[in-house]
Amino acid sequence: MSNPTPTRPRSVTFSPFSKLAFIPKDEADPKWYSRQEKHRFRLVLIRDARRMARTFEAAPADGILPEQLYKCVGIEVLVTQGLARHAAEKKRKHVDAVLSEQSLQKQNGVCDIEMLSGVSKTRSSWTTERARKLATGYYHMNF
Repeated sequence: MSNPTPTRPRSVTFSPFSKLAFIPKDEADPKWYSRQEKHRFRLVLIRDARRMARTFEAAPADGILPEQLYKCVGIEVLVTQGLARHAAEKKRKHVDAVLSEQSLQKQNGVCDIEMLSGVSKTRSSWTTERARKLATGYYHMNF
């Protein structure tokens, strides 16, 4: 029985081709952050996330200023207790599901990109929903 509804294009696609560019080290060094710079950025991010988490724990919900919330945009997952662990576990399960499907397809001698895309979309739908909720929440705040 065929499905009368046309299929929508997937937001995730898998390409059988990859492009690899080699850049000589002397050209690459000034273009990327050094190891020390990356380490420093990470330390600052962790410090800021911890500081904001402590601020939120100490303040009543209606006592949080809009300026404080602005500082959390992009690091919500680090500020909310347990959410970082939950997000990491969801991401791991997403990767496992896609790799498992790829392995299964390889064993069966098939390459079904639509199936891979569907597995990826299904396993990552929580991120879309989370982003929608965050955007809605920020939109409804009286800044």
